Amino acid sequence: MREESFEANSVTVVALLLACGELLDLRTGKEVHGYCLRNGLLYLDPHVGTALLGFYLRFDVRIACAVFETMGLRNAVSWNAMITGYLDVGKCTKALELFNQMLIDGIRCDNVTILLVIQACTEFGSPKLGMQVHQMAIKLDFCKDLYIVNSLVNMYSKTGSLRSSCDLFGSISTRDVALWNSMISAYVESGFIEDAMSLFAEMRFEGIKADERTIAIISRVCEDLPNGLLNCRSLHGYGIKSGMERNKHLGNALLSVYAAQSCVKDAKKVFHEIGDADVISWNTLILALAHSYESKGQACEIFGKMRESDTKPNSHTIISVLAACEAEAFLIIGRSFHGYVIKHNLEIDPSLNSALTEMYMNCGDEATARNLFERYGDKDLISWNSLISNDKAHEALLFFQQMISEMEPNPVSVINVLSSCTHLANLPQGLCLHAYTVRREFSMGFDLSLANSLITMYARCGNMQYAEKIFKTLSRKNIVSWNALISGYGMHGRGHDAMLAFSQMLEDVLNRTVLLLYLLYLLAAIVV
Repeated sequence: MREESFEANSVTVVALLLACGELLDLRTGKEVHGYCLRNGLLYLDPHVGTALLGFYLRFDVRIACAVFETMGLRNAVSWNAMITGYLDVGKCTKALELFNQMLIDGIRCDNVTILLVIQACTEFGSPKLGMQVHQMAIKLDFCKDLYIVNSLVNMYSKTGSLRSSCDLFGSISTRDVALWNSMISAYVESGFIEDAMSLFAEMRFEGIKADERTIAIISRVCEDLPNGLLNCRSLHGYGIKSGMERNKHLGNALLSVYAAQSCVKDAKKVFHEIGDADVISWNTLILALAHSYESKGQACEIFGKMRESDTKPNSHTIISVLAACEAEAFLIIGRSFHGYVIKHNLEIDPSLNSALTEMYMNCGDEATARNLFERYGDKDLISWNSLISNDKAHEALLFFQQMISEMEPNPVSVINVLSSCTHLANLPQGLCLHAYTVRREFSMGFDLSLANSLITMYARCGNMQYAEKIFKTLSRKNIVSWNALISGYGMHGRGHDAMLAFSQMLEDVLNRTVLLLYLLYLLAAIVV
């Protein structure tokens, strides 16, 4: 073009920069940049500057920032591109600072700007800043945009202000399926399972057709509900009826639930329904088989079929199949998987090394397990937890003491050691661990498994007073909570209290089951 004496204009330059960006051609892109500087295009046309920003943001946000500062004319699109660049590299503070400078410079933001800043507030974890952006969106009349409302609902829930999410959701008269999904997901992530199911029922009652994301969200909580398997099968049926059975996202979600419920037959059915299974599909099926006592051998067979397919196993695949190696008879197979890890250079994954340690412990090769653990350059929580959970009870306590001298344990660490205290009936050590959880401000309401472990420990160690006290502080209880308390009563000859607790459990479960049955009725009555 230039050989024919034609000069490139702004449209040509923008097209060239887009092509260089797609091809990741830094050298040619820099030549186009030089041309823009020589011809003044960078200072005269904001579209050229924005295209140049987009090009450099594929390589280095610092270069893009330098270009942004030299632009003569900057419009909202230019500012949005730079804010996006900072968000893409995780610099939400820089993104918010740039937004503030945009307002100072008198640039009118558009709905894309608001969406980006809401994302920055979400990642920054500030509901206060998010509320200010919300007020700005109202003033600019952007709250008619459901994308913005959806982002605000998501922001409030992720920054710990679920009440604000509920209020905003309730104030919107016209709600699409994406908005319903966001609100249902907010309830699920905050632990309000019954509210999520109730909202799903309300959504169906209002005639909003659920999509694959709705079903995927709801399926995640099936195991926390009474008759969770029945609920999952109803959702599965709804997915088939809606023509979504070949959707990978929905299939993977259902696979995960069936795996958690140890329903191998259902998991296999879903796997075969998925048209093009991805690595998540394979991994979940392998894990389901590995956790089933009768199907552990099949997990290894499926791994072989996966290797024959076009899907390449990853570290999560090996972790899943290693779960099948839980006895001395599987030691040789487990070692072969270890060889695969070494051959494919997967040893850099700490989670995989932890799974190998756990496998060797389960298969009775403690020497190799210890050797692997000591070879880790940087022992993480998973590594410590694997060793603690699979060692002898006395040694688990010693490992925990060694662990806290090197790093901060998490609730899983404490749960593993509490199991040892329960096994040894070591009440003094259990009391110390309970005190540790209080000092570290581990939330019993948030981590129900930790609370249940404490109830079990106190009950087995003979201190029902403390077991009852923890049980009564729980804002929500699952079947494990009730079982721990009732078995404690039975263990200590308190039959009357056990029967009373059993009656209360039935009443508690019944109240939630009424909602579940209503939901199942809705699912059964849907005509697609």
